[in-house]
Amino acid sequence: IGLLKAFGYSDWAIGTHYLKFAAVIALLATLMGAAAGIWMGREMARLYSEYYHFPFLDYLVSPPLILAAGALSLATAGLGAVAGVRSAVSLSPAVAMSPPPPPVYRAGAVEKLGRRLGFSAIGHMIVRHIARWPGRSAITLLGVAMAGGLLFSTLQFIDSSRTMIDNYFFRAQRQDLTVTFVEPRGADVLFALARMPGVLRVEPARGLAVRLVARQVGGNRQERTAIEATRADTALSLRIDSNGRAIALPEHGLMLSRQLADKLGVRAGQRIEVQLLAGRRSVTRLPVVSIVDEYIGKRAYAAEATLAALARDNAPVGAALLRIDPAQQGAILARLKAMPQVLGINEKAASLRQFEKMIDDNILTMIIFYVGFASAIVIGVVYNSARIIHSERAHELATLRVLGYYRGEVALVLLGELALLVVLATPFACLIGYGLAQLMTAMFSSDL
Repeated sequence: IGLLKAFGYSDWAIGTHYLKFAAVIALLATLMGAAAGIWMGREMARLYSEYYHFPFLDYLVSPPLILAAGALSLATAGLGAVAGVRSAVSLSPAVAMSPPPPPVYRAGAVEKLGRRLGFSAIGHMIVRHIARWPGRSAITLLGVAMAGGLLFSTLQFIDSSRTMIDNYFFRAQRQDLTVTFVEPRGADVLFALARMPGVLRVEPARGLAVRLVARQVGGNRQERTAIEATRADTALSLRIDSNGRAIALPEHGLMLSRQLADKLGVRAGQRIEVQLLAGRRSVTRLPVVSIVDEYIGKRAYAAEATLAALARDNAPVGAALLRIDPAQQGAILARLKAMPQVLGINEKAASLRQFEKMIDDNILTMIIFYVGFASAIVIGVVYNSARIIHSERAHELATLRVLGYYRGEVALVLLGELALLVVLATPFACLIGYGLAQLMTAMFSSDL
C-alpha cells in the first residue's frame, strides 16, 4: 500500500482496488448460491407437490430475485471490507512501508480480574487480546450467535412436532378406530358395534356442516366448518389446549378454536350466526362461550344437546369412536367393511404413521438446508477470525516457542480465544434462536 501511494496512486484507486477483492468473492458466491437455490427450490416444490397432492406446482426462476440477492451479497461484503479499506487508504506512505509497532499492553480491568480469578499466563494472553479488539471480538461473537440461533430455531421443529403429535394423537384422540356412517344414525347402532367381539368401548360423535357468520360494523366475516360434539363423559375424544389441559364442552353455546375465532374476529361472550348447510338449513344465533388454543385445525365444538337442537333429526350418531383389542383388529375391520351403513373407517395408527412420515420428510429436508447454512456461517466466521488472529500474533507465538512453550500450549493461545468467544456466544444464540423460533412458528401457523 505504501509503495502504491509512493508511486502516485490515489486513495480512491487503492480503496476500490481492495473493495474489488470482496466484490469478486460476493459475485462468485452469488452465482454458486443462485445455482444451489434453484436446485433447492425445485426440490422443495417437488416435495410440496408430492405430500400435499397439488394437481400441479410449477417452479419458476425469478431473475429479479437473484439480482436482489446478489445486490444484498455485494452490499454485505462491502460492509465487511469497508473498515479494512478505510484503514488502508488512511495510511501515509512512510507509515505503510514501516513495520507495525508492537502493541502496548498495560494492566487494566481485565488484567486485574484475571489475577483475582487465578488465570494462567496463557489465560491472560487470551483474555487480554479479546479485550484489546472489542469490536472485532463482538462481530465474531455475533456471527456465531446468529448461526447458533438459526440452528436452535430449526431443530426446535423436531420437538414441537413431537409435542403436537403427542397431544393430538395420544392425549386428545384416544380411540383406535373412527367409523363414519353414510347418514346420521340412532343410538341403536352403538349397541350393535359394542356387541362385536374385541370392541372394548364405543362412543358416539357427530359433526354438523355449518357456515359461521360474525356480523360486524366493518363488514361480515364467515367461515365454513363443522360443529363437533361428543358425550360429556367421553374418554376417547378430548379437547386439549396448547398448555396440555383438557377442556370441557360448554353446556350451552359454542367453543371455538383460536384459529377459527381469529378468522371470524370474535371473542368469548359475543354471539355469531350459525347457518346449517344440510338438512333443515336453519339459521340460529349462538353465543361463543369459550375459545381453546389448539395445535391442529380450525374447529368448533358444542354439547350434544346443543347439536341436537340445531339438527332436530333425532339421529345423534354421525360417527362412532371405538377402542378395540389389537389382536382382533383384522376381524373387526372385516365386519365393519361388510356393514352397508358404514361409509368409511379411519385407523388412528395408520393416520399417525402417514402424518409422521409427512412431517419427518418435510422437517428433515428443511433441517438439512438450515444446518448447512448455519455450519457455513460458523466456519466462515471462525476461520476468518483464526486467520486474522494468527497473522497478528505470529511473532508472539513464535516468541513463545523460543521461550520453551510446547506446540500444544502455543496452539491453546490461538484456539483458546476462539473457544472462549464461542462459549460466550452460546447464551446469545439461545436467546436469538428462541425469538426466531417464536417468529417462525407464528408464520408457519395456518388452518391446517
